[in-house]
Amino acid sequence: SQGTIVDYNDKFIEIMGASRQNLKGFNTAKQSTPEMKKAINKALKGSVSVFEGEYTSITGGKTTFIRVVFNPVDPGKSPTEVIATVEDITKRKKAEQALLESENKYKEAVNNSPDLLYRTDNSGAIVFISPSVYRLTGYTIKEAIGMKMAEDVYVNPKERQKLIDLLKKHGSAKN
Repeated sequence: SQGTIVDYNDKFIEIMGASRQNLKGFNTAKQSTPEMKKAINKALKGSVSVFEGEYTSITGGKTTFIRVVFNPVDPGKSPTEVIATVEDITKRKKAEQALLESENKYKEAVNNSPDLLYRTDNSGAIVFISPSVYRLTGYTIKEAIGMKMAEDVYVNPKERQKLIDLLKKHGSAKN
């Protein structure tokens, strides 16, 4: 029947956390999750499809982040046999989550900083500036982007020189 597993390797058993007995004859097109069924049915109609996400194996009960590429044996023909390449992407997903959490902590620190934090491009134009810019200079973030701190923000020559001296002291200013 269409969607029935006919063969698999040991790695697939490991990823699914299932026994050979549970996998033999399992119909993925009928007994899988809605998202997985959609990808399988697309492949059974002759098109390559991909499923990526958290998946709890119905046959093994194991929850894993997987990426499955369903390749029709006869692309464009329907019905067709499908070869599924299953990859355990749990480590990648955990790394992505850790990176996202780190980025969120960084954003929170920058957005709540009382100090003015900014980044410039090679020409000295502001490409990023913290929300404290408005409180400290009266410029909105939108107004400040593209300005040059030493030329546009500090137009008073004494303030400009003070900024340049400060940047030179910390090695960030170029002559």
